[in-house]
Amino acid sequence: MKSNILFFLFLTIVLTTFSCKEKESPAPYANSVIVTNEGNFGSSNGTITSYNRTTGVVGQAAFQSVNNFNLGDVVQSMTSFNDKSYICINQSAKVEVVNSETLETEGTIVDVPNPRYFLGVSSSKAYVSSWSFGAGSELSVIDLPSYEKNSVLITGWVEEMLLFDNKAYVTVSDTNEVLVVSTDQDIITGKFTTGFGPTSIVQGNNDQIYVLFSGKKIYNPDFSLNLAASTAGGITQIDPASQSIVQEITFSDVASTPSKLRLSLDKTKLLYLYQGAVYSLEGTTIAPYIANTSRNFYGLDVDPTNGDIYVSDALDFNQAGDVYRYNAAGDELATFKAGIIPGGFRF
Repeated sequence: MKSNILFFLFLTIVLTTFSCKEKESPAPYANSVIVTNEGNFGSSNGTITSYNRTTGVVGQAAFQSVNNFNLGDVVQSMTSFNDKSYICINQSAKVEVVNSETLETEGTIVDVPNPRYFLGVSSSKAYVSSWSFGAGSELSVIDLPSYEKNSVLITGWVEEMLLFDNKAYVTVSDTNEVLVVSTDQDIITGKFTTGFGPTSIVQGNNDQIYVLFSGKKIYNPDFSLNLAASTAGGITQIDPASQSIVQEITFSDVASTPSKLRLSLDKTKLLYLYQGAVYSLEGTTIAPYIANTSRNFYGLDVDPTNGDIYVSDALDFNQAGDVYRYNAAGDELATFKAGIIPGGFRF
């Protein structure tokens, strides 16, 4: 009798333990910062790293561990829209659709050449930017319920996009143009001329739109930079209400290529990578924000929940990279390992 009681007590404890585990973590990535690791071109070793904000626990190859197959080559970006996340994998020419909280795959968008970034337009439609060698780079119009490509707009090499007031603002990085696309009609209705190579775009205070352009680099036959023929990067401010350019700030260093324009949590500062450091632009004042410490800064983003800044270091582009977490004042809080070439973040 006593042995039976002990057996049932043991069984109750075991069942309760398993039950609690199921209740405690139905969405294991709900409180995580997700790092997209590009991987090496042609190697199909792109991965996702998860970092729990609260516990500091890091998980490598998170997508593979959930879905039991490799993500692909090269993992460019990951964007959350509604309850799903869309992972653009450019060399594999696909967009993997996953549950945002569990990373379980829910479908695949194919037939998109070298997808770069995803922009949700409505509950039933999205745009995916992409590029092709030579002519024919496009903006793909995706039907979300079916994950099918409906149509394309021939645009040039598109990078990041922004949605505002039924218009998509589309950076065309192999030109000096930002296209305006009517999301009702899926047609190009206008454009803005910026410095050469617009790549990043954000919307700050008073609905103002800011575009970072990288500048044009011209090289001599010996592969040295031709400073006289090259142009510097900078930031263009667009007023969407008047559909006009308010101002353009061109940086001083022609040799350095700015990238990854982002907003501080309070939207008062523009943050971007430049000269190996994180810089800020507030009004017209440019200043270093996180100093160059001989790290190879490659990715940058700001956590919208608390303003923490995440910067990735790609190291030599062959080994697992590092991610550094800073508070809004620029003080380093933590560091953790990611995969090969950590380049993007999803919060």
